[in-house]
Amino acid sequence: MKSSVCIEMVFTEYPFVERIGKAAEAGFDAVEFWNWDDKDLPAIRAAAEEHGIGVASFQSNLGGTLIHPDQRASFVAGIEKSLGKAQEMGAGSLFLLTDELGEDRSVRFQFPELTDEAKYQSVLDGLKLLAPLAEDAGVTLVLEPLNTTVDHAGYYLHRSAQGFDLVRKVDSPNIRVLYDIYHMQIMEGDIIRTITENIQWIGHFHTAGVPGRRAIDPGGGVWRRGGSWRVRRWGPNRGRPNRGTSDYGGRLPKSALASKRRFTYCAVVGFRPVEVSARPVSRG
Repeated sequence: MKSSVCIEMVFTEYPFVERIGKAAEAGFDAVEFWNWDDKDLPAIRAAAEEHGIGVASFQSNLGGTLIHPDQRASFVAGIEKSLGKAQEMGAGSLFLLTDELGEDRSVRFQFPELTDEAKYQSVLDGLKLLAPLAEDAGVTLVLEPLNTTVDHAGYYLHRSAQGFDLVRKVDSPNIRVLYDIYHMQIMEGDIIRTITENIQWIGHFHTAGVPGRRAIDPGGGVWRRGGSWRVRRWGPNRGRPNRGTSDYGGRLPKSALASKRRFTYCAVVGFRPVEVSARPVSRG
């Protein structure tokens, strides 16, 4: 698994395109960002090629929502346009949201007149239309559950179990879940078991600590088991998170979760990333 960094939230002291070079200097394999329609994509691609770094992903939504059937046609048309941009940028995945977010990342429309069942069916029907488009483009759409407690009040898809259920029902290799450790720790916890039991449905990871999108370590706080802080490795070994540097001038992770399954990326979306060691964790 490779590592990427969200340059919307990291290296923000630099102009946007310059952040790509800073990400490469820090040792990341790729960058990702939010909306593409307000970005200079040729400049981003040129900078990525210059620095030998990839574009992992960006947001596919161009307005509208999956939860209302009346918006489905225009929503799908927007995603189809984004798939073409992903091909141009060499991005293997696009992240997909169920709702339309405003500039401040809040949910714009919640449609209280619709029942939860109607919203669920609308999302499922929309994903089934998107699946063959993603397959034809060779791009994976990764559906992202978000937290509604801190950052995105009113967002429809706020539980990972519902995301996994939708992906199973669509049954396409190009529709997967974007599992965001930060959001799901806030909403439900039990991160390690959830990832382990649903690993086949996950196509992309985002990682940041709780609270405040801090590092995944005792200082930032994400998981605690029997007094030890752990990240599970896929396979017979386990690793442990170590405290990293307080800035991006020192050692940085090549992955935040090690995997024998071939994922595309694990993206750092918060501050102060930490290194994951391959040394085994004592059970004592």
